[in-house]
Amino acid sequence: MKLDPARPLPFEEILERVSALKPDITIIDWPKADGILARRKRNHAISLLSKRIDCPLAVVHEKSGSEFGAVLAALDPDPTDEIALHLSREVLRFSAALAATLGLPLDLVNVWRLPEEHILRSPRVNEHQEVVNRMVELERQRSLSRLNDFIDAHLPPGGYRNLIHRKGGTTHQLCDVTLSKQDSILVLGSRGREGLAGFILGDRAERVIDSANSAVVVVKSPTGPGTVNEQRAA
Repeated sequence: MKLDPARPLPFEEILERVSALKPDITIIDWPKADGILARRKRNHAISLLSKRIDCPLAVVHEKSGSEFGAVLAALDPDPTDEIALHLSREVLRFSAALAATLGLPLDLVNVWRLPEEHILRSPRVNEHQEVVNRMVELERQRSLSRLNDFIDAHLPPGGYRNLIHRKGGTTHQLCDVTLSKQDSILVLGSRGREGLAGFILGDRAERVIDSANSAVVVVKSPTGPGTVNEQRAA
């Protein structure tokens, strides 16, 4: 399914076709968009598709290449965020199945950070660098421990090739990883924010698609926010 940014997008027609076919995955060719208006139209269409369709959405473009060398699963198993946990499980499940189907190695990536690091290092607080460095290192170890526990619980031994554990902003780091892995298929989860939340917070998947140098697959957890809240109340 190819979207042409120079022509009006048959959005409803695409939705109807996907609904009728009920595919395991929808693949869209992301062509180069010349001009701000065409780029916004393209981004808006793909953002809507990722929110409206039930199956995973794969976006390929001229930077992706014609052959793939690995599947890269972006995980965020935050134990304090039930939605992030559900998304990470679905991303890992889908990534492992995709890697097995295509006969490709599976790499895992997780981005972590200490939220208060910037404030602690600022001139206003001016905390001792040794103290901040120690806090950052402890957070790195905690993050890696949670990640390994999550992987051990959901993948068999030897079920993946490489583990990439990076510090920084998630969108930037995921896009940076794809610079050296342009032949990979990056799989990440989307919360599918719409309405006011989508306008204010945006969606990380949309930003990654716009900047990544590899093909990107967006998956959504079968357990949405409403179901998670119901389970918590129960």
